[in-house]
Amino acid sequence: MRSLRTFRYLQLIGVGFALCNCSALTKQIAILDKSEKGSPLAISGVLVFNDDGPEATPYSIEFHETAKNTSSKPIQLLIIETRITSDPDQSPNTFSNDYFFSPKTLEPGNVADVSVSSPRYGPRHETSNPPRLSPAVNVAYVEFGDGTHWGNLDSAREPYRIRASTLAELHILRNAYESGGDEAFVSELLRAENHAIPGIAGLQNSYDSSGLEAAEIKAWTMFDAANSHQNEMPTSPSAAPKIPARSRTKH
Repeated sequence: MRSLRTFRYLQLIGVGFALCNCSALTKQIAILDKSEKGSPLAISGVLVFNDDGPEATPYSIEFHETAKNTSSKPIQLLIIETRITSDPDQSPNTFSNDYFFSPKTLEPGNVADVSVSSPRYGPRHETSNPPRLSPAVNVAYVEFGDGTHWGNLDSAREPYRIRASTLAELHILRNAYESGGDEAFVSELLRAENHAIPGIAGLQNSYDSSGLEAAEIKAWTMFDAANSHQNEMPTSPSAAPKIPARSRTKH
């Protein structure tokens, strides 16, 4: 139901722009940063509405946003929520970026692209009560490189679950390679259930497009980066939650 409600808002937004006497095919509205005081990220950008597609799906909406690390610590996980209208029932668009498997993090003073977009939608829809368009962004959660965090932990449960699944599978891939070489690595990598883990699906794509060597290099880069980040995170109670790696019996 929530996805249907979001689509309904997208339909009305197209009408809202049509009724606001906008003659151009493209309309931009500044996005308001409504993050809580003390947020370690400063968000800026615009909502871009386009009415230049085919009749069946004429509309598209993009959030062109950047996030600047205003803290004194590197950031390795960020979660941002963007809303199109002020209606509290509207489901937000969520952007998350986990640097845990990358050698780099978002360093103090640096800026990251946190843009999100919707698929084209339609058809054109008429209404006499279009919504008031007030795009706003909220920083929901940030994890720093030392494991401390800021924001609402509940919003980070899915990114942490994905991180744990990815890390566990990287360990399995490493063990498969060490025990059976390239052939065992490929057999493990291409298991169908790995499609559900975004980072491992990315390795599968690397294997399909660039070959075994590229996939292995990327896998070991991710593995080493994760180990490095883990070693930098303290075990104090204030640190971000440690998600245990899953185990799996190989048949």
